[in-house]
Order: sequence, then C-alpha cells, then structure tokens
Amino acid sequence: MKRFTSILSVLVVSSLALSACNTNQANDQKNNEKAKTAQSAQNAVGEGTDKLLQLSDELTKALDQKDSAKVKKLGEQINKTWFSFENKVRKTAPLLYTETEKSLLPLVSGTKIEPVDQKTLSGLNEKMAVSLNKLKNFKPSKKGTANADLNKAVEQYKEYVLKQSNQLVAATEEFSNAVIKGEMEKAKKLYPNARTYYERIEPIAESFGDLDPKIDARENDVSSPSEWTGFHVIEKALWVNKTTKGQEKVVNQLIQDVKELHKKIKAVQLEPAQVVAGAVELLDEAATSKITGEEERYSHVDLVDLAANVEGSKAIFDVVKEPLMKKDPELANSIEKEFSALQRSLKQFKKGASFVSYNQLKEKDTRKISQQLNTLSESLSKVAKLLS
Repeated sequence: MKRFTSILSVLVVSSLALSACNTNQANDQKNNEKAKTAQSAQNAVGEGTDKLLQLSDELTKALDQKDSAKVKKLGEQINKTWFSFENKVRKTAPLLYTETEKSLLPLVSGTKIEPVDQKTLSGLNEKMAVSLNKLKNFKPSKKGTANADLNKAVEQYKEYVLKQSNQLVAATEEFSNAVIKGEMEKAKKLYPNARTYYERIEPIAESFGDLDPKIDARENDVSSPSEWTGFHVIEKALWVNKTTKGQEKVVNQLIQDVKELHKKIKAVQLEPAQVVAGAVELLDEAATSKITGEEERYSHVDLVDLAANVEGSKAIFDVVKEPLMKKDPELANSIEKEFSALQRSLKQFKKGASFVSYNQLKEKDTRKISQQLNTLSESLSKVAKLLS
C-alpha cells in the first residue's frame, strides 16, 4: 500500500510538473505569437510610412510643376496606401495616427479639386511629412498598467460604446424594415437616427478592418459600383432614385454588418491613449468631411452626423475629465467651455428633434463651426499626451 501511495505521489507530482510545463509552454507560445504579431505590425507600418514619404516627395514635385492630373493621381495613391495600414498605426501609435490624419485627410480631399491650390496643398503635404517622419521613428513603449482612474474611464467608455452599438443595431433594423416594406417617407425619417448611433462610435468601428467601409463607404470610396454597400447606397436610393426597390440585398448585408460590429465591440480591449485619440479623430473627421457636406451628399443630414461626432467626443471627455482635473484643471475647464460653445453653435440649427438641411448653412456658419472643431481637437490632443 505504501509502495502504491509512493508511486501515486510520483505520478501526481509528475503530472503537475508536466501540466506546469505545458502551461509555461502555452504562455511562451502565446507571448511569442504576440511578439511576432507586434513585429509584423511594426514592419507594415514602417513599409507603409516609407511608401507615403516617397509619394509625398512626388507630390511636392507635381505641385511645383502645377501638374493637376499628377496631383490628383498621387492623392488617390496616398489615400490607398494609408488605408492599407492605418489600422495598425491606430493600434500601435494612436496619437500619431490622429496627427497624421489631421493633414492627410484634407490633403487627399484637396487633390481632387481644380484648379490646384498649390499653397494650401504644399502646407498640408509638409505637415503630413513631419507626422510620417515621427511615425517612422516611433518605437512602441512597454508601459505598465494604467492607473485606477484611467482604467475606470476606459471601462465607462466601453459601456457607452456597447450601449450605442446595441442601439445602432435596433435603429438599423427599424430603418431597414421600412425600406423593405417600401415605406419611403418613414425610412427617410428613420435614416438620421441610425446614422447618429454609428457616428458617435465611428473610431471604434473603423478599427475593425473592412467593417467600416462596408457600413459607411461613400460612392467614390470604392473602385466599382458592385463593391459599394452600406448606409449611403440606401441613402442614394431614397433621396436620388426616390425608390426602395432593389435594396433588399444591401439592407440585409447592412443589418448583418452592424450586428457583427456590435459583436466585435463586446470583445475589444481599449487603452486610455486609444480612447482619447478617438475623440480627436471624431472631431478631425467632422472638421474635414462632415462640415463640407460630402458625407451625406444625397440626404444633406450632415449636421446630424456632425452633432453625433461631437457627442461621441464629449462622451470620451466626460470619462477622462476626473483624471485630467488632477493633472491640468485649467485645460479640463477650457475644454468644457469649448464643448459648450460648439454645442451652442450647433443648437441654433436644430429643427425639432433633428437639424436643418446642410444646404441651409451659409459659408460663415460652416467656417465658424470648422474653427471650433479644430480648436477643440487641438485641446483634446493635449489631453491624449497628458494621459498617455
């Protein structure tokens, strides 16, 4: 009996040792895989950055030569190249991501306009090159665990995003049902509501590869009409073609995609710098595309999108305000005032529960709102650096 016990003890110890060994091997394998993934992402960022810097040099020459055709072509190449690796930048260097987009997005938009605005595009190109060189030399830091305040802030924001994505699914289903039933006027009224929930969490949606373009691509964002899916396909059918017919496939795909987005959001892990950078990104996009009227070009409900972007950014600021007050109360109070001023500017264009058509805004109105967006974006950039 003693001998059996002894043998059993040996077997148990051996089993535990083997189990621990297997666990260690599994952990080592997981860490190695993470390291390989991180290195792969860093390599992709490096290669993509080098390509963009090369295109930036070519754009400088094309601008000097006033070659508008070349400028337009290079703008398309810059946009395509950035799109190929931007999500890797977003995850590894969120602050540099927003800094790069602040010049890259208006640059790409500007290359499509004739006659070429050489001075403006040259300035944007120079700023983009500065950001890209920072990105080229960027080395991800191995930071410790964020403090309790920031962890709490991230958890609160995750709850906000989950709630918004859940409402997005419900609002999209309601809108889609109206389209399928041929209830065009009802669909038109429901469209802005669904858009609101999406625009509040757009940076998170954009971090999931091709889900954002599947849901939110504009007509000129795809190479062929067969690739175009999402909200704006239906928007064009409702406001331009004035029909709901033939939209069943698009509608079903849209519902599937927003449900997939909600599923991915449940599993996403957020970092403080990434969250605050998301607020900056929302405002930058609002200042470059929403305020120009190009986002909702058929329905002209651009102010709905813009207001939702501001609300999404404010939701981020609200959760980081407490830790920010401990580091820079003056900046926190200043941002609070900037948000209030911007929301007052938007409020004057409210019409019932929604907003007036974008076409009713005058140039002085869009200029004022754009300036407020840029000021707020700069202030939130300081927050990101303080809390990163």
